Amino acid sequence: MNRPRDIVKLRGWCIRRHGEGVSVSEICTAVQIPRRTFYNWWSRYENGGFDNLTDKPRKPNTIHRTPDETVKAVIGESGFDAYCEANSIRHILGGIGKPTTQGKIERWFRTYDQEHSRFQLHRKFIQYYNYERPHMTLNYSTPAEVYFADVPHVL
Repeated sequence: MNRPRDIVKLRGWCIRRHGEGVSVSEICTAVQIPRRTFYNWWSRYENGGFDNLTDKPRKPNTIHRTPDETVKAVIGESGFDAYCEANSIRHILGGIGKPTTQGKIERWFRTYDQEHSRFQLHRKFIQYYNYERPHMTLNYSTPAEVYFADVPHVL
C-alpha cells in the first residue's frame, strides 16, 4: 500500500544523505525524484537551512495600493469624474469579486450595444430601457414600475 509522503521530511532526508557523502544520483534514484528537484531543494537549504525546506504561502503578505491623490496626479481627473463632482454625484464602482454586480453591469452594456442604434439620443434609449422595455428578470415589468411601486413605502 502506498502511503503519502511527508515532503518536508523527504527533503530533509535527501539533504542529510547528501551531507553524509551519498551521491545525488543515488539519492534521486532511491526516492524517485528528478535531479533538478534535488538541486532546487539543495539551493533552498543553502539559502536558509532546514527551515527553508518548508513551502511558503504564495499569497502576498500585504496589498499595495496607490493612493488616489497619486493616481489623479499621474493620470489626471477624467471628464466623467469632473462632471460627477460638479453635480454632487458619487461614482460607485462595481465591487471586485462580486460577480452578481459585475454581471448586471455587463448585461446592461450588452443590451445597450444591441439596441441603442434604434435611438438618436442616448437619453431616449435610457427612457425606453427604464420606462417602456419589459425585463424578464422583473417578471416583464419595467424598472420604473418596480422602483416606483416601493417609493411610498420608502418615504
